[in-house]
Amino acid sequence: MSNAGEKAYLNKILKALLDNENIPVSRLADLLGVSVKTARTRVDQVDEWLQQRELGHIEKKPGLGVCLYTTRRTELLAMGYSQSTEITEDMSRNNQMIGMLLKYAMDKPVTLWQLAERLYMSAPTVSVLVKSVEGWFQKYNIKIVTVRGRGIMLQGDEKTYRQAMVNYMVYIMPEITDALFETYAAGVNYARVKSIIVDMENAWRIQFAENSFRTAWIMVCLSIKRASHPLKQDKSETDDSLRDFTEYLFAKSIYDKVKSEFSIQGMDEDTLLLTSMLLSARKIGNDGTENMRTNPSYFNQLLQQFVGEVISTIANVLNDDLSEDKVLYNGLLMHMRSAIFRMKYGEEHPDNISKFVKIEYKQVYLATWSTSSLFESYYGVQITEDEISNIALYIQSALVRKTIPMKALLVSNSGMGPSQLMIDLIKKNIPEIIFVKAISEHDFKPFMCDRYDVVFTNINLKHSHDRMISIGQAPTDKDIFSIREAVTRIRNSKGNMRFRASGICHQLFRAGYMLVHPAVKNKDELLRLMVNQLLESGDVSEDYLKNVMDREKATTTAVGGGVAIPHGNNQAVNESRVVVAVLDKPIGWHEDMVDVVFLLALKMDTDLQKACTQQFYKDFISLTENDEFMKQIRQVKTGLDLYQYFIK
Repeated sequence: MSNAGEKAYLNKILKALLDNENIPVSRLADLLGVSVKTARTRVDQVDEWLQQRELGHIEKKPGLGVCLYTTRRTELLAMGYSQSTEITEDMSRNNQMIGMLLKYAMDKPVTLWQLAERLYMSAPTVSVLVKSVEGWFQKYNIKIVTVRGRGIMLQGDEKTYRQAMVNYMVYIMPEITDALFETYAAGVNYARVKSIIVDMENAWRIQFAENSFRTAWIMVCLSIKRASHPLKQDKSETDDSLRDFTEYLFAKSIYDKVKSEFSIQGMDEDTLLLTSMLLSARKIGNDGTENMRTNPSYFNQLLQQFVGEVISTIANVLNDDLSEDKVLYNGLLMHMRSAIFRMKYGEEHPDNISKFVKIEYKQVYLATWSTSSLFESYYGVQITEDEISNIALYIQSALVRKTIPMKALLVSNSGMGPSQLMIDLIKKNIPEIIFVKAISEHDFKPFMCDRYDVVFTNINLKHSHDRMISIGQAPTDKDIFSIREAVTRIRNSKGNMRFRASGICHQLFRAGYMLVHPAVKNKDELLRLMVNQLLESGDVSEDYLKNVMDREKATTTAVGGGVAIPHGNNQAVNESRVVVAVLDKPIGWHEDMVDVVFLLALKMDTDLQKACTQQFYKDFISLTENDEFMKQIRQVKTGLDLYQYFIK
């Protein structure tokens, strides 16, 4: 009985035994906040401790409880609870009262007399304690209210109740968290829930910090225990942005398994609540309440602010301006959702790109290191060398874009004011366009299309050209997005331009997932090598390789032109990724010969995942239908070159 938790039990049990001639074990269980079975075990431990030191012994009296026999009462008083300070004693009493109210006053009223009986205190003392813990409950927007003629009870919503219980168990009573499962989640197979979470950790190749693991474990057990008390979504919190975070995908994988094994329906709101608590992990203080957030928009706004500061910091170090590069901003925004989750919980799996980036882009690499303190202050994580390199590649790509400017022509009859507004919108949202000339329909001549990189018009011209883009009189955000896509398409169609994947697809690629001239003899060897890249990072589960192989047995995934797109069941995918292999010699693929392979691990659970997957296929079609683009891919020398090819 050497650790703090055991000593806390000793003090509580000794105090109860010294203050009472006989005490039922059930009352001790209430006092300790544990089950009767656990209370009996603790009493036996105290009895053994007493006898080893010849301080006395405990006898069990049928129908009465347990009783302490000792001739050294004064010595026990000194050795036990009396050594604690008055403040510690008050805190212990407050914690007992919090636990009692969470157990007995959450769903129905409880009288002060009933609480006094369970705590072995007088009703006036209990009344004082109830007042003293009101502030703790208020942190969770829970009130202690009086129900006339019935006693007191807690008043709040199911979400705040669960947050309070989780943080009480994790942060207030950490030494007896495991024992408290029998108090607040009685009847739930919490050992199996723990196994499910561990299985998901292994599948994702991550490892929670202790408090994060306990938070997830307790939250899921409460979801099962209190399934008859469903969470209700606050109308002010309808933002779906939580679903875009990797924490949501991980929480969903846990709840999907729980729903299957425990035969429970729904749990969408439970998944979102666990997501928000995992996202809050860095911001939670010692008592679990400091800066705790559940509002979905908060996390998205925090990430947007963080990415903006990262870009600004690096740009200032480089003495450059990247503030208008929407491709960079959106690309990093997508990348960080996954990267921060991995830095928090993931095992390190080096991409081995740092040595290349340090040599090729030394200035950008060093400038990116200046953001390390931002990762610590925003999310409490230490950025890795390879992650610095990944961000540096995004920055380098943005710098490259600035060196290839575009000139545009605007054909409009709207007048100078509206035309200037359209010019400003185009230049703000498409940083590659550095010059826009506005002319009227009367002044337009067809040969002008060949003198400009792109031609915008909001009127129906008789002449058509593949560089011409129709826009509205007052372009909306949706129009701007379409314009940006069209501009990208026009850039890619020019003979001196490389293919560039859309910004939303950048998150699919990782430098370590680009395999150039791998030493493989056949299709099966290659597929195992490619899937293993995903497995090592936890982006797919162990079932994924079998899914891929089964699909290959069923039908060919060769799509012509020496290209194949093997893929498995998306249920075995944790995070959407694409692994690319460029072979030095073609290999047999059913009846075809293939030298460029895209292994697709794509999910379609959230709106963001659907948009990303759909855009990938659009880009893939543009890539594979252009012989020049495919020639460029086949000529790359390193995995880093291939990675840059896709994100430039």
